Amino acid sequence: MNYLQKFIFIVVMVLFVFIIPGLAGEIHDAAGQGDLEKVKTLLAKDPKLLNLKDKEGRTPLHWASRGVHEEIVKLLAANGADIDARDNNGVMPLHSLAYRGHSKLVKLLAAKGADVNARFNNGNTPLHLAAGAGHNECTATLVSLGAKLNVKNNEGWTPLYWAKYEGHEQVVELLIAKGAAQHPPQFPVLNGEYLGQKKPGLAPEVFAPNIISTSRSQFNAAFSPDGKEFYFSITRSNNQETMMYSKQEKGQWTAPQFAPFCSNKNDCDPFFSRDGNRLYFISTRPKKNAKRPKDWDIWFVDKTGNGWGKPQNIGAPVNSDDDEYYVSLTKDKTIYFASNRKGGKGSFDIYRSGFVNGKYTKPENLGSSINTKYLEHDPFIALDEGYLLFTSVNRPEGRGTGDLYISFRKPDGSWTKAKNMGDTFNTKTYDFCPIVSPDGKFLFFTGRSAIYWVDAKIIEKMKKAAFNR
Repeated sequence: MNYLQKFIFIVVMVLFVFIIPGLAGEIHDAAGQGDLEKVKTLLAKDPKLLNLKDKEGRTPLHWASRGVHEEIVKLLAANGADIDARDNNGVMPLHSLAYRGHSKLVKLLAAKGADVNARFNNGNTPLHLAAGAGHNECTATLVSLGAKLNVKNNEGWTPLYWAKYEGHEQVVELLIAKGAAQHPPQFPVLNGEYLGQKKPGLAPEVFAPNIISTSRSQFNAAFSPDGKEFYFSITRSNNQETMMYSKQEKGQWTAPQFAPFCSNKNDCDPFFSRDGNRLYFISTRPKKNAKRPKDWDIWFVDKTGNGWGKPQNIGAPVNSDDDEYYVSLTKDKTIYFASNRKGGKGSFDIYRSGFVNGKYTKPENLGSSINTKYLEHDPFIALDEGYLLFTSVNRPEGRGTGDLYISFRKPDGSWTKAKNMGDTFNTKTYDFCPIVSPDGKFLFFTGRSAIYWVDAKIIEKMKKAAFNR
């Protein structure tokens, strides 16, 4: 290789190793942030950036569509961007625009040849997304462009049923007027304990896929002590959190429906008392006669002869003027929860409050073995207080933004230094909501956009490692 060849080789390597990757990252950022002039400049430098994909498989058009940056979408489309490009989940720019309800850009991409009936990996079409998000105009636009009304996603849901599930009555009326079938999806026949699901081993598995764990956002997993009721939480398209439940009737599990005591505020994180006659949860609903919006508080409902009674605020000293999250109780009714009340070590800490003479005592901070300058929340305490599971956010040793941790109680009542539960549980995303089934057999948690469960024997293995047995 002569001098000139060496020089050319070095220049090419610099381009590929440093300059081109930098430009690639820049154009995705610029498109997502709505920086039109920077997108123009980068494309002028290298037109090949137009359809370049990032590690998620997203092109600049994906990012501009996610941000609903109209002028950038128009620019990219006019320059010949791949309208039907799919990311790693099979999502196309049209899906993102439909979900965000931008009728004008939906029309633009459709005119450029985008398939209005394209399905991504979970089977959802643009019409599913627009209807489920409550976008009446965009739903009408897609129907006028030839979107199929009765197409079912992988869970058997049509756009009409998704809109009905989310409470978007105008969209429901529109779809019915356009001829959408009104038959709800058929719920599978499920018999036996744990919704008839095959039990997991020592590796976490998705719980009730396409039944409970679906393409929508769900979290929590609270079984009643007799195993005949199951409560979980979802995030609706308007970001409201609410609870759903399924129960056994004549041995068969019912299709999930909304908990009757939920409000038009946020309600989530269900937890059953040991006898099953009380259900705790957290809510942003205001107290009676409150004059201002409420922070997160702990509430409960008691069973009556006709179902659940009226929701009641657990009150002080457990609740404060700040937020309280995620309830868990021991066999003697000691309550564990998270709070951002004054005096904590971080933005949220974990507390416990004993139940003495029918009243809760002043909450005590669990101390430095559990709480740090970071954020700790979602505590699950064993019935005998032998171990504590919780989520901590952004610790240096973490795998993702939120990781699951475990600590064991020593004979002297103190706690072992909390340990990250490792790659078996934690991912690069957010892992939270740990809870062990009332029979002690299975550990449930939420992560990777689904509810997972695993044999609880894994906790005993961790205990032996913690005490070097």
